[in-house]
Amino acid sequence: MEQKLDFIMEQLNKLQSLPLQLEAMGTEIKSLKAAVMDMAESVEFMEKEVDCVKQGISKKADKDEVESLEATVSNNNVILLQRIEELENRSRRNNLIFHGVKEVPNQSAEKSIREILFTLMGAGNIDLERVHRTGRPNEGTDLKPRPIHARFMRGPDRDNILRMAPSKLKGHFYHGARVFISDDVSVAVRETRKSFRQRLPEIRRRPGVKHAYIPWSLPACMIVIMEDGSMQKLTS
Repeated sequence: MEQKLDFIMEQLNKLQSLPLQLEAMGTEIKSLKAAVMDMAESVEFMEKEVDCVKQGISKKADKDEVESLEATVSNNNVILLQRIEELENRSRRNNLIFHGVKEVPNQSAEKSIREILFTLMGAGNIDLERVHRTGRPNEGTDLKPRPIHARFMRGPDRDNILRMAPSKLKGHFYHGARVFISDDVSVAVRETRKSFRQRLPEIRRRPGVKHAYIPWSLPACMIVIMEDGSMQKLTS
């Protein structure tokens, strides 16, 4: 009977948070629509540039003009790809990924995340929009657990959890395993950070370097603190 009451209260709490969820989703949809319209205008502009190239070739335009038009189209293509990546990262900005969370039988991913937030991090009053594991279910107990993607209703809550994670989770375990939290970003950002991590030991050994680290920021970068107090920001 007590379990049923807990379940009913949980569902009522979710219903109470629906207006906030709908408002947040509406705001995000408007933002995404604006970004998509901007991208559509860029595509239309690129198509016109391609037509100009074709016309230039058909009229036997000189080589320099054709090369100039091709360079313009290539540059616009790079800009478009950057905007697509920016849109992807913007759509994920309220997300966090929880790694190493053991897959407990008959327990939802959301309950696992709430236990971690409350028990290990002392953050119980957090509104989550949706929580799910990614990848196929693991059939063996010795397999690496699937990551959990959690979308937070409020950006500040998400930012606070990411900021507190290193200190709050250090030395603590969830069902006998360590948990690691990361932000949810595009493949391009992950690859750039991976490259920075490979270079990090060498940069820390450089003369005059006091400390170097890779922050949770976009676009991906590395911060290098020098012994004289100055700071350098590496983006490539």
